[in-house]
Amino acid sequence: MALKSPFAGRSNAGKSTALNALTNQKNLARTSKTPGRTQLINLFEVEPQCKLVDLPGYGYAAVPEQMKQQWQHALGEYLQKRECLAGIIVLMDIRHPLKDLDQQMIEWAVSADLPILLLLTKADKLSQSERSKQVKMVREAIFAVSRRYSSGSLLCPKTHGHRPPRR
Repeated sequence: MALKSPFAGRSNAGKSTALNALTNQKNLARTSKTPGRTQLINLFEVEPQCKLVDLPGYGYAAVPEQMKQQWQHALGEYLQKRECLAGIIVLMDIRHPLKDLDQQMIEWAVSADLPILLLLTKADKLSQSERSKQVKMVREAIFAVSRRYSSGSLLCPKTHGHRPPRR
């Protein structure tokens, strides 16, 4: 059974862009500036027995409310019924981290005993000092929820580079 690592996050957090950057493939996952373009659960086999999963975003998307509810139902079903999840990668725009739905996703993963990797995207949109402040705030907030997390790297989608966190 292949291990799956789902990429979860708000609509327009940069999930598809992060998948492309991490796999070094420009067009693996379709990207758009319009929130809500990923409307299905997309699986990408990056190695035998290892799949990355691009999930529809939660929160804001310019789609009808009924469609949003269908996505949320599909997302919940997928996450709750998959026994082969290696963990969950929660992506958040560094300028708007830890919104209510992000916190709910993190708390759900902690309660499901799933390892969590937090990935702050769009770090290139902030100055170094603003980035440092946001990372510190996220680390402190997450520490209050659980010690079981990895702070990951700050992904800069425009440059497709990454910056290890400062310790």
